[in-house]
Amino acid sequence: MSNQTSDNNKRIAKNMSQTPITGFDLLKFIMALVIVNIHIQLVDISEGTLMYAPWSFVNDMAVPTFFILSSFFLFKKMREDDEKGSFKRLIHYEKRLLKLYLFWILALSPVI
Repeated sequence: MSNQTSDNNKRIAKNMSQTPITGFDLLKFIMALVIVNIHIQLVDISEGTLMYAPWSFVNDMAVPTFFILSSFFLFKKMREDDEKGSFKRLIHYEKRLLKLYLFWILALSPVI
C-alpha cells in the first residue's frame, strides 16, 4: 500500500510541475514584445505626453521582468532534474548560450 501511495504522490507532483502558469507565460510574452519594441522603437511615446511616464516604467521593467520569469522557469525545471540527480538541462542551456554568444560575437565583430 505504501508503494502505491508513493507512486501516486510522484504522479501528482509530476502533473503539478507540468501545469502551465498562464499568467506568467502571458506576462513573459508581453515583456518580450516590449523588449523588441525597445530595440526597434516601433512605438515611441514623446516626452511630456500623458503616457510617457507609464510607458517609460514598462520599458524600464521589461528586461528585469523577462529575466526573472525566465530564470524562474529554468530553475523550476532544474530543481525537478536535481531530484533525479541530473544536471543535463543546465549543461544544455550553458552550451546553447555559449553557441549564441559566440555566433553574435562573430556576426557583430565586423560592425564593431
